[in-house]
Amino acid sequence: MLKGCLKAVLITVGTLLILAAVAALLLLTRADTYATDAVAGALTHAAKTEVRVDEVRIAPLRRTVEIHGLTLMNPPSFKPKPAIEVDRLALQVDLRTVFSKSPRVEQAVVDGAHVHIRYKLAKGTNLGALAALASEAGENERSFVIDEFRCQGVKVSLSANVVPAPPVSFELAPFALSGDVGQRPLTTGEVTAIFLRTLLHETVTLKGLLRPVGNLIRDEIRGLLGE
Repeated sequence: MLKGCLKAVLITVGTLLILAAVAALLLLTRADTYATDAVAGALTHAAKTEVRVDEVRIAPLRRTVEIHGLTLMNPPSFKPKPAIEVDRLALQVDLRTVFSKSPRVEQAVVDGAHVHIRYKLAKGTNLGALAALASEAGENERSFVIDEFRCQGVKVSLSANVVPAPPVSFELAPFALSGDVGQRPLTTGEVTAIFLRTLLHETVTLKGLLRPVGNLIRDEIRGLLGE
């Protein structure tokens, strides 16, 4: 009888171990899927507008997280179209700080993006409206220390309802986010707002930009900064 009970226990334990191994394997193979949903939800909450993500790739050995096909939709006051489409956002993470109060991102790189700036009279730009939304403090938002945030391969399409002209398209020179980046912990919403304001600033500093639109966007940037 004792031998039979021992056999039953061993079978039960063995079955549990097999189930645990299967569960762990399933979790590992679907980690990117879970991360994609989690990232899209977190970014939507931080930006306070819809954010879509095609794929998230996690490489623990290389300490990187890559977000592919990141789309930030327009704010409610504009047509429901993409405002920014990022091909790839790569994050180099300091794994020692993952469970700290403010995890450290050694480097963040936007590699390829299409930005659709639309200016509306009396409303400003869609990016300005998004920056204002992202700047609103959210509850229990986690902060991050980002040492460096660079952007490259950013293409911009600019249109306005104050100038009877087709959209103007151009590519921005590589640039880096400044201000509070690298100076203090920032929430995702704060980083988003800085990114949007920087995009507007890089746009209005281009030579050949239509003066009426450029001046209006400059005024909007000053308003966003509280100047």
